Amino acid sequence: MAIVVAASALFGLSKGYPHAFAAGSPWSDPVVVSVRVSPDATYETRLAVGHLHIGQSSQQREEDSSKFAPILTDIYVRVSHGGLPKLYRLESSGRLWNEEERLNVSLPEKLSAKLLKEADKARAAHYGEAIAWKEAKRILPRKSVFKVMDMKTGLVFRVQRRAGSDHADVQPISREDTKIMNEIYGGQWSWNRKAVVVLAAGRRIAASMNGMPHGGDGIPDNGFSGHFCIHFSESTTHKSSVPDPAHEFMVHRAAGDARAYLDSASPSLLARSLVEALNQRDREWIRLLAEGSERDEAASLIGETDSVTSARTVAQRQPLPEEDRLVATLESEVAIERRGKGKRHLPFRFEFARLSPYSPWRLQSVERGPSEGKVK
Repeated sequence: MAIVVAASALFGLSKGYPHAFAAGSPWSDPVVVSVRVSPDATYETRLAVGHLHIGQSSQQREEDSSKFAPILTDIYVRVSHGGLPKLYRLESSGRLWNEEERLNVSLPEKLSAKLLKEADKARAAHYGEAIAWKEAKRILPRKSVFKVMDMKTGLVFRVQRRAGSDHADVQPISREDTKIMNEIYGGQWSWNRKAVVVLAAGRRIAASMNGMPHGGDGIPDNGFSGHFCIHFSESTTHKSSVPDPAHEFMVHRAAGDARAYLDSASPSLLARSLVEALNQRDREWIRLLAEGSERDEAASLIGETDSVTSARTVAQRQPLPEEDRLVATLESEVAIERRGKGKRHLPFRFEFARLSPYSPWRLQSVERGPSEGKVK
């Protein structure tokens, strides 16, 4: 599948950084900054930003020896050095991170600031705007037709809103639209949530969809039996008065502010979100939730996606009121199923901590029942 390039015409790939940097200066290798929702996404927005030389000196490059998982952005930096491309991921600190070599690359402060500034332009072009459901339903009245773009593949299909009071119940317009949607879901319909951008009325609106035909039908001969749901910020399911954690996360992912959403979350929401991420086997979502925890802990949680086929929070015991507390423990009962094994109900124990009452909660560890012990 071809990678979609959304920003080249908008920003002018020939301009890049100011030409004051002479040959042999730090700006000597072609650099392309790209934004995508996850490492495995094929849809990205790319922006050529000039030339950058990543030197080999120990002052610039060092093997990462930290025991904590890195805090990464959604920004990727491809440097063609000596004709060979090398991919880095930008850290929130402005350093570059190479996963394959486990190397950190420190840049001069001014250069990293320029890199972050240019990346913000690409992010603005890439993501949708987060608007509340009460506004979205005015933009998308019943019987309106609009387009939906998947944020991982860039594939676009048409739908019509048929009903829905707490979210949009929609149906693909034609068999071709159904075919594209089915391709987005890998050929198998699923309740899994996906980050999407709704294209309507000249706007790009952040949203989340599921991929399971259900309920009433209304468009004949479209190859789709029933409808599916699209959620916007503050949408709810039919059975709940509060937003679904997976849908809400995907809306924020489509808006480019997934980290800010998780940074504002309570331990209770973070615990439910981790179980949802395991259920969807979403490695990048789990990585975000595990940022700042010990590297082995983060790796073991991400590794769970290799065996878990479903996970659901059955019950959750609320922690003590947070207020000024800096640590929190939360216990949940989770129905979990692994490949080749039956479903089991296991107790999960989540440990969270924060630096101050005004800092975001961070996952420290996850333990489960004595029969299986710590997540490995």
